[in-house]
This record gives sequence, structure tokens and C-alpha cells, in this order.
Amino acid sequence: MPTLSNFLHCEETYIDDETGTPVIKTPIPIIRLLKIPSSFSFSVVFSIVGVDTTEKDKHFMIYQFLNPIGEPIIETKPIDISFHGNNGIQNDLPREMRGVMFGADFRNIEFKLNGIYKSRVILDGEILGEYELPVLGRDGVENE
Repeated sequence: MPTLSNFLHCEETYIDDETGTPVIKTPIPIIRLLKIPSSFSFSVVFSIVGVDTTEKDKHFMIYQFLNPIGEPIIETKPIDISFHGNNGIQNDLPREMRGVMFGADFRNIEFKLNGIYKSRVILDGEILGEYELPVLGRDGVENE
């Protein structure tokens, strides 16, 4: 059964041109903005394991980012995560350990509300998991 693992909101993610390895910069446990509404850029990185991407069946993933009232402010089109061919790394693993790593940057996303936003990952029409990301504008905080 597919599961979501290693989920992280971060400042930036990219593939290093020289080494070909993923780079993850500055994990983000909360977004603090000067005011709401405001725009902010962030990235997500996560793994889906237990899905055999080397099989003939296609698998599609959707990423959503929901505002505090549950409306998607980011929603990807279905992404085909199937890999057909000789993938030595996947072929050497037991089926339940096969999977895919996903990373994406989202630039200048408008945050209109204070509150708990959620990242949601959907695989083949089923929600695999949700991860919370609090967002707070400094203008909405009273000093004690």
C-alpha cells in the first residue's frame, strides 16, 4: 500500500547541476509575513513509497495546497509518476519499498488569511496525507 514519507516544507529545492543530487534549503515550520495579505515563495519535498513505478500500470499524483478554509490555492495537474524501463535502483528494491521522490518550487503564492494551511498529496485519486503549515502575519499579532 502506498504511503507518504519524508514530507518537508522548505525555502527552496533544486537539483545540483554538478552532482545531480537534490538540494534542500532551510526547512520552514511556520511562515511569518509582515502582513496579510502578502506573497511568499516556498518549496515542498516528499517521497511516496510502496508504489511500484516500474510496473506497466500508470500512477498519477496531484499536489494541493489548501488555505485555512479548505480551498486549494495551488493544485497541480495529474503528474504521471510511472517509470517504464530499466531503473536499476527501483528494480533492486522489494516492491513495498519502491517509489518516487517529488520536489517543487512555488513562487509568489498569495496568502490572504492567517491560519493553518495544508499540503495534500493525492495518488490515483486517494489522499495519501496532509501536512500543516501555519501562516501568520505580524500585523495580526498583539504584543504581550
